[in-house]
Amino acid sequence: MIKLLIIADDLTGAIDSGVHFATKGIKTKVFPDSSYYLPLDQLDKSVEVIVINTESRHISAREAAERVSRATRTGLKAGVNIIYKKTDSTLRGNIGAELEALMEVTEKDKIPFIPAYPALKRFTRNGYHYVGEELLHRTRFAEDPLEPILSSYIPEILEQQTKCSLSLVSLPYDKHRISFINNLKEILVFNCSTERDLADIGNFLTEKNLLSLVAGSAGFAPILAKKISFSIGKKERIRMSGSCLFVNGSLNPVTLEQVRFLEESSIEHVYLQPDLLNSVEGNSGYLLNLARDLKTKKQKGRDILVNSITSREDLHLYLQHKYGAFIPKEVHADAARRFGQFIAGILTEENFGILVAVGGDTLISLIRELQIEIILPITEIFPGVVLSKIMVLDQSMYLITKPGGYGERDILLRIFQYIKSKNNDRNNFR
Repeated sequence: MIKLLIIADDLTGAIDSGVHFATKGIKTKVFPDSSYYLPLDQLDKSVEVIVINTESRHISAREAAERVSRATRTGLKAGVNIIYKKTDSTLRGNIGAELEALMEVTEKDKIPFIPAYPALKRFTRNGYHYVGEELLHRTRFAEDPLEPILSSYIPEILEQQTKCSLSLVSLPYDKHRISFINNLKEILVFNCSTERDLADIGNFLTEKNLLSLVAGSAGFAPILAKKISFSIGKKERIRMSGSCLFVNGSLNPVTLEQVRFLEESSIEHVYLQPDLLNSVEGNSGYLLNLARDLKTKKQKGRDILVNSITSREDLHLYLQHKYGAFIPKEVHADAARRFGQFIAGILTEENFGILVAVGGDTLISLIRELQIEIILPITEIFPGVVLSKIMVLDQSMYLITKPGGYGERDILLRIFQYIKSKNNDRNNFR
């Protein structure tokens, strides 16, 4: 019986939310693409958490609201009575419009919003959002090519996306008074800096009977796992084997530095030139030869890293030369799609045992190309880094996902070392 519906606006976030339940032995399934038919009425009765990815971060606010509305109606029709709207921990996307759509469909007047994720050093203080000790709009996320961040003050960000009222909720939470007398649509933005704050927010929402519709980062998911009565099953034993393929499509400078650090290990690495992903003219022969080279490396038992760009600077210079000062948004989406097509072609011909995907746009493109309809999260191996299982051409494959833009410099190397420690065939790692 489905007890909780999580709606996420991108795939890495959907997986990151679902794993907090799966790692406790709670049967959880992630639907990576809401445009597919979602057979919720046909699920095994043991499934208690479903996660639907609406892939609505980089589209118009109107279309994002419609996708969230459809996902919400699907969940309500399946008998779900608790909904969690997972949002980006750096406030990208159509958050205000999506929260408003949720309240309309569920006929709720209040929605608590907890954007903080203390484990990833995302904090909300006096309504301002921080990454570490830096205000959000002063970090590298301000340079996001699709969703640049111009403000760190959450009410200012949301008021551009919704007509709902906004209210800040600060410590001590139990002193905050919520009016239920009128029908005013209100988003309650919670200040939060610690894991203890998250627990206190969970207690406050339970006391106020506000836990049936909540929004925020994946950081609040463990609180829901404790507050909702779930059946606890056996955890899956991890048995890895075969070669590993790392795929990075993130343009974030933090991620690119992590990639460069990983290169220093014993892993084969390949960089694609910008024109390979932003045009199709004259590239088919080169890509074919590159695919053959990757297959040869894999057949020799090598582990491989494929990066979509050499550097952010090279990409910027290339795009400026090709498009001038104004670079259309769809350019990045098209590049992610072509990158996904290329990697999918490799995976359908060579059976890698483990796929590590960095960056949400790359991941969704790859999942769509492979026509994967369900992802089974297993465990969180590092904060925000999730191990799942997928089926590719009727063969099981481990999938490790990490969003772009966060983590220490050595996080990809640590993921690689984790894989080596779990791999049954040590000869595959050299």
